[in-house]
Amino acid sequence: MNQHTPEEIKAFLASLPWGTGIKVTVYSPTRFDVYDMYESPRITLDILVQMREFFGAPTDTNDNINSSGCETCDYGSRYGFEFVVKEADLPTKGVPTP
Repeated sequence: MNQHTPEEIKAFLASLPWGTGIKVTVYSPTRFDVYDMYESPRITLDILVQMREFFGAPTDTNDNINSSGCETCDYGSRYGFEFVVKEADLPTKGVPTP
């Protein structure tokens, strides 16, 4: 797994094509939120591949962020995802399928 500073993580995530003007909160080098007001950013396979290359490990979407804002206009809302960088890939070769 590649180590990055919170500033590097924020800059990298901001450069990805989320489709909205995202905001990022970094809690640790392996846990961060990507969110926006009014609507959730779009996750694409391309984004997940780029994240895997940047972190040197796969990421999981741990939880959806869904916090509404103002009752009439939704100002202050937060919609998005919490990501967790996995420590290592799980082996898939030789694992029996049910």
